[in-house]
Amino acid sequence: MSEHTGRTAIVTRTEVILLILAIAALGVLLMFGARAHQPFASAEVQFTDASAHGLAIVPASCPSSPDYPGECGQQCTPSTTCVNATTQRNTSATCAVSDTICPAGWSCDSGACVQPPAIGFYSFPATGPNGNFQATGHLQVSPQLIAAGSTTHAYWSVSNVKSCTVTGTNGDSWTGASSGASGKVTGLVNSQTIYTLSCIGLDGSPTPSLNETVTVNIIPTFQEQ
Repeated sequence: MSEHTGRTAIVTRTEVILLILAIAALGVLLMFGARAHQPFASAEVQFTDASAHGLAIVPASCPSSPDYPGECGQQCTPSTTCVNATTQRNTSATCAVSDTICPAGWSCDSGACVQPPAIGFYSFPATGPNGNFQATGHLQVSPQLIAAGSTTHAYWSVSNVKSCTVTGTNGDSWTGASSGASGKVTGLVNSQTIYTLSCIGLDGSPTPSLNETVTVNIIPTFQEQ
């Protein structure tokens, strides 16, 4: 065998050995790589192989640190706030934001739409022709029994209203949510007279309006036959 033929045989044997070693190494890498991609879970720390990138340990619940971008969804604490006096803003656990316009007449307060209060009555110390007394706030006429051609007093005090009027069938008329402590002096009452309190509640109020009436009667007169 010539010297050139001997060198060729040595080179060929070396290449074959290197190729075998490379194939063996690749087989080992593939074997360990396959094992590394097997899903796993740990009951002790609740970890799971949830990473799309593989060979990564990511906590089973998000948010986690470190984590790959996009693997943990954005999270927020659910809440409601007021954007302005009539708009409520809701933020979900996934940070979705939605605005709610409060119903007509309602207002946003402390993160919630609040209905306006119902019409109410407030008692107050009043002064009448027969002395001081505690008015109920509802329409009162004192006294309710009078001589023909006399006057009497009307009292009321109403809250949470847009407007109020008091009218009498004798032509009396007043406006306002309250008569004041001294009341309103009526016109002359010559016959039975009915006084009516009419109020309009605030927009959105559970009590949109009210009407109350009080009747004033005349003391009968007697004449000998």
